[in-house]
Amino acid sequence: MKIFEERARAARKNSGLNQSEAARKIGISREAVSQWENGGTKTINSVHLFPTARAYGVSAEWLASGAGDMLTQDHLLLSGKNKLILNHLNQMSESAKDDLVVTLFGIAASKTQG
Repeated sequence: MKIFEERARAARKNSGLNQSEAARKIGISREAVSQWENGGTKTINSVHLFPTARAYGVSAEWLASGAGDMLTQDHLLLSGKNKLILNHLNQMSESAKDDLVVTLFGIAASKTQG
């Protein structure tokens, strides 16, 4: 994909995030995400490049220039349920993640005792 707006849209959709969710994860407005995807800007601000690439699970180099592979190696290792779980985990608040960790440790402890 040669045009930034196409890469931005493809990356967000591949991540499973809608524009509002993406904006929240990156720390920008939904309108900024919309501008990226609709050609309102020709490139991504360097301040937002790495947070956006992390949020979308894509290579920063690919997102900025189209060079290289779209997906990071970490993302390629995930499939099926693992990818679904990670996508949901990435959308959770920090307090919800803390609750999940407590719950998971509780389940693990009950399995080893029982």
